[in-house]
Amino acid sequence: DVDICTEPFAKGGFGNLYKASLGQNTVVVKELRTTEGLQGLRDFRNEIAIMSKLESPYIVVLHGIMLNPLRMVMEYCPAGDLLR
Repeated sequence: DVDICTEPFAKGGFGNLYKASLGQNTVVVKELRTTEGLQGLRDFRNEIAIMSKLESPYIVVLHGIMLNPLRMVMEYCPAGDLLR
């Protein structure tokens, strides 16, 4: 189970970003905005497909997805990004 904070801490290209807990780990949940339309859905799905295939210390880990609403559960970077 993912416990999601109620207030977003940032906005991404496709939607809001929420801090959440997955077991003992802090993660980020990216939620697709419903106003993005069909192209936004395609782009979001492409991002999921690409992230699920890549492994690198320079790319955040995709832990999984949630379907209703459509969300990605990703690695949390406490310094703001992977370069810090």
